[in-house]
Amino acid sequence: MVENKQMLLYSAQKSVDNISKLAIENADDEECYLVIGTALHWVIDCIDRIPEKQIKEEHKKLFSGLRFANNCLKHNITFQKAHKVENHRYPYRYSYRYGTYFVWVPLDKVNIEENKENQRVNYKNNLEGKNVCVTMLNIMNIIKEYYETL
Repeated sequence: MVENKQMLLYSAQKSVDNISKLAIENADDEECYLVIGTALHWVIDCIDRIPEKQIKEEHKKLFSGLRFANNCLKHNITFQKAHKVENHRYPYRYSYRYGTYFVWVPLDKVNIEENKENQRVNYKNNLEGKNVCVTMLNIMNIIKEYYETL
C-alpha cells in the first residue's frame, strides 16, 4: 500500500499541469528543462509505486519509454520546442501562431548501456515525436486508474 499516494498524485499532476503553462509564459530553455524534468521525476515516482505484476503489458512499454526519457534527460535534452501554426482564410488568409508546445525528440544517437536498448525501442514506439504535455496527461490518467486499487 502506498501511504502517501494522494500527495504523490497531487505533486505529479501539478508538475504535469505546469508544462502547459510554459507555452503561455514563453519560458526560456532553462525553465522548460526544469518544469518538464520535474514532471518526469514525479510521474516516474508514481509509476515506481505500482506493483509490477499489476501493470498491463501495453503500460509496461509506455512506462519503460518514459523511464528512458527520464534517464536521458540527465545527459541529453529529450524534448524540443515546437510551434503550432494555423492558417485562417476568412476574410483574409493569414497565419496565426497558437503558442509553443514540446515534442519528444529522437534519441537514436544517445549512447546507452546495451541492457537499456529495450527502453529506447519503447521510447521510440510510444513517445518520440508526440506532444510532451498530452502524453504526460495521458500517463497521469493511467496512473490514477492504478492508484484507485492501491
